[in-house]
Amino acid sequence: MDCSLQLITCSHHRPITYQLFLIHCSLLPITYMNKIYTLIIALLLPVIAWAYSAQEVVDKAADKIRTVGSLTAKFSGTAEGTLLTSGKKFSIDAGGFGTWYNGTDMWTYSQQTGETTLTSPTPSELMETNPLEIIKSYSNKFSATKLGEQGGKFTLKLTPKTKGGSVKAATLVIDTRTWLPASIDMVMSNGARFTLNIKSITVGTPPAASSFEYPQKKYPGIEVVDLR
Repeated sequence: MDCSLQLITCSHHRPITYQLFLIHCSLLPITYMNKIYTLIIALLLPVIAWAYSAQEVVDKAADKIRTVGSLTAKFSGTAEGTLLTSGKKFSIDAGGFGTWYNGTDMWTYSQQTGETTLTSPTPSELMETNPLEIIKSYSNKFSATKLGEQGGKFTLKLTPKTKGGSVKAATLVIDTRTWLPASIDMVMSNGARFTLNIKSITVGTPPAASSFEYPQKKYPGIEVVDLR
């Protein structure tokens, strides 16, 4: 059957407008084609992402944090500083507050108290200190509810599966372009609230091992209280 402009169909049952689009695209320089494909993908990503359930979104974020190996995040919110992670290890530098966890022991410095404590933290204590731990331990301890989506970012609420934990509730914003958190807001059982707004985040560059050990020389004269 011959193509007809009136019916805009042909023997291959494809609209002529579609065929003309393909012909037009084939004549464009490769740089323009790449831009077109990039635009199409950008437009489709929020639609594709919306098909994920709340649980799937948090699972993908947890998998991403685990697989990147190491992560450096600049943050603001309750405090402003830098968070470094590498596997189980992490450190937080927030001016008058600092934490270093080498996978076994954790040092916590407070300018307010003028001392540093040394502990062997429990999983619950790690979650209270490092907000990313709430995402990594989500599947065992929390249920997720989708609150909304805007600009390719999901807002989710995490609720503990059992009562009595240190975290009463948490609100996450996950960027579906990276599957990394854009913000974490935690409400503790004692009423305290901590907000972490990610200003920038880089992955894949392992920090030095010393980044997760207490920098004694940086705090001369500060007493270290061993609570292990």
